[in-house]
Amino acid sequence: MTEGARNRNEFARTVRDVVAKIRREGGSSVGRERVEGLGERFGMDPEEARRVFVALKGDAWRGELVGTDDPAGWSAAELEDAPSTA
Repeated sequence: MTEGARNRNEFARTVRDVVAKIRREGGSSVGRERVEGLGERFGMDPEEARRVFVALKGDAWRGELVGTDDPAGWSAAELEDAPSTA
């Protein structure tokens, strides 16, 4: 497994954990900036972090993206529930 693939796997695991924590604490959304910051921890640029996060919908998180006129296209993800972290 390449370092990039390993980093994306760790990013996905972290997204699952963060979403579960948000939901446990009564939250209902995760902001794009937080996603980009998580990606940065794993060597991803903001665009890659956003792309991978969106690709994880249905696996690491469930809900809808909140659209914006920003070039990224979304400002947050409104969470419906947190998939199991097991």
